[in-house]
Amino acid sequence: MNIKIVLLLSVFFIIDHASAQDVWSLKECIQYALENNYAHKSYNLNERSSKLNAVQSKMDLLPSISASSSGGMSYGRSIDQTTNDITESEHFSTSGSVGANIVLFQGFSKLNKIAYTRYKLEAAGWSKLNHEDDMAFDVLSNYYNIIYYKGMLQIANDQLEISDINLRKTQAQVETGLKAKSDLLQIYAGLEKEKLDIILAKNRLDEEWFKLWQTMNYEFVNIDDFQIDMSLDMKFDQHLVMPDSPFEQYVEFSPFIKKSEADLNAAEKNVAIARGAYLPSVSVNANLGSRYSETDIYFQDGVAKTYDLNDQLDKNLNKYVGASVSIPIFNKNNQRTRVRQAKLDRDDARNTYEERKQMLFFELANNTRELNALYKTCIQAQKQVEADAQAFEVANQKYNEGLINIIEMLSVKEQLTESKSQLLLAKIQYEIKSKTIEFYKGNRFWK
Repeated sequence: MNIKIVLLLSVFFIIDHASAQDVWSLKECIQYALENNYAHKSYNLNERSSKLNAVQSKMDLLPSISASSSGGMSYGRSIDQTTNDITESEHFSTSGSVGANIVLFQGFSKLNKIAYTRYKLEAAGWSKLNHEDDMAFDVLSNYYNIIYYKGMLQIANDQLEISDINLRKTQAQVETGLKAKSDLLQIYAGLEKEKLDIILAKNRLDEEWFKLWQTMNYEFVNIDDFQIDMSLDMKFDQHLVMPDSPFEQYVEFSPFIKKSEADLNAAEKNVAIARGAYLPSVSVNANLGSRYSETDIYFQDGVAKTYDLNDQLDKNLNKYVGASVSIPIFNKNNQRTRVRQAKLDRDDARNTYEERKQMLFFELANNTRELNALYKTCIQAQKQVEADAQAFEVANQKYNEGLINIIEMLSVKEQLTESKSQLLLAKIQYEIKSKTIEFYKGNRFWK
């Protein structure tokens, strides 16, 4: 094979996919991870739990209603429930009641708790969305690491193929006396090093496959049966332009910030709940009950008879309606401590909110700066690869003609390998950074 053809092979055309194999796109990998990752499922469960708490806080405004009933046989001496006299006759008695209680005022704590649980539900939703974003970028990192190490493996294979060609040429020249045997040994040593580089690149590539599958919670498969889209649609002719105020734009929908904002609002309501315990509580309760006893009798024609069940329930029906007021006076300073602790939690939540806004501001500014730098790096690295490829062709020709020694030729070859690696890395980083900036602009690229 002509060396020039090998050099012109793209570092990104790495593997020829079989038509029968499914090729996973980045979007498909992220969506699969979001549906199957155990950690993300925990966030779903947490959101459902917060929703139950929010519903329950509203239900707490309703009255509580309970019913009770008891019955039994009395033997020996006992109290007659009808006359309150002592009786020694065996008899059956039963009673039942229905009661209701409703809190009319409790320092607005119930209303504040409704608001508190609503904010906690919002925080759980934002936390789930933030974890979705984090997981998407974890998959993104694993995905492009695979592309990178496949590229490095292809570069190593290309260099090995060139070395193998040079080895055969030099071996023939040594046999004819045109080259010294030391040149052959130098090429052979370089060939063995490149074989080692291939082994190391393959091991690192396999490691990245396993990291991707772990994040996706994908069932272990043969690496050759799972393929990803290796294409990089790099467009360097048009620079990605950022809006004038990316921070103000992103902060409006950032789950990272929105969660902190919801936590701060919840902490404010928690202070109000704690303060509400200083105020009196007012409640109203009502009760309806009746009883039946075999000792509740009447005489008819000199014969004792027991009132039937319906008559006794009507006759013994009792009703009660009342109200109660509880005024806190002194509770060993516990309530004051709770209020102080709630205020500290609120201040901590506010500090976290401001800290995250600052962190996001500098993160976004730095990513924008890095994108600009990577754009220039990719352009220059591409020129460097082209220049080094030409330099290697010239050096290889000079070596064949005996104008330079083997050390000089191998040095130029290694420089070409290095520049290819730098270009590959710059393109991968530019692609990742471009998607990061798209995300800041509101484009969740996996949806």
